[in-house]
Amino acid sequence: MPKRAKNRLARVVTATGITAAVLVAGGGAVSYATSRSTTPTYVSAAVGSHSVSQSLQATGTTQPSRAATVSFAVSGTVATVPVTMGTTVKAGQVLATLDTTSLKYNLAVAQSQVANANL
Repeated sequence: MPKRAKNRLARVVTATGITAAVLVAGGGAVSYATSRSTTPTYVSAAVGSHSVSQSLQATGTTQPSRAATVSFAVSGTVATVPVTMGTTVKAGQVLATLDTTSLKYNLAVAQSQVANANL
């Protein structure tokens, strides 16, 4: 067989093999696509009651869910805060008290100035 005929035969066999492979792969893809069900499949499992324990450790900054601005009639140093964060409070409830030491001192000074002015 001449060399040219062998090359031609090899090309024809190769082309036939590639064509057959493409047809088989295409047929397989079409068969797979048409055989798939479009309805969902469900899996059932037994249900029971069990205790769940989970913990979380994290760091970060918290943001209050609500905030309110409070003000005092006078300025001073806060002495006590009888409520804690997250406590529900009612209107008129004491939220903080001031240290009255400086106020008492200022009162005594003012009273002594009045007494000196009356002399």
